[in-house]
Amino acid sequence: MMGDVGQALEKRGGKEFMQEVHDLRSNHGTLDPTSAAVCSGHNFPAKWIIHVNGPSWNEVDASEKLEKTMKNCLTLADQKNLKSLAIPAIGSGRAGFPKQQAAQTILKAISNYFVNVMSSSLKQIYFVCLTWRVLASIQQSSQN
Repeated sequence: MMGDVGQALEKRGGKEFMQEVHDLRSNHGTLDPTSAAVCSGHNFPAKWIIHVNGPSWNEVDASEKLEKTMKNCLTLADQKNLKSLAIPAIGSGRAGFPKQQAAQTILKAISNYFVNVMSSSLKQIYFVCLTWRVLASIQQSSQN
């Protein structure tokens, strides 16, 4: 777990959570770019934690890869029959995405997902913002 959110999860998750993450890696290897995996929430209020391997801003087709990452996350949430999902601003920390670009891409991916799926278990999506700057970017992007 390389990003800021991943490191926060490591700190809060406890031994059982970290053991499950270790088991995921041992059984399935590291996550392919844009892919998603799920494990139990353990010490979190959430029942499940979805892990993603999002792109870095300097990669070729970074925005498209971030959109695919979000689609894979939403698909996995539906496969788990989740009713709600909390999403951080994937890519906007160490991965280097400009906050506005990350927010626009994430919102576009969510919109496209719900346009293209016949039905979804998801009823609520929450944006988890670590800074006011990210929140402002999401608010501005949602108004466009």
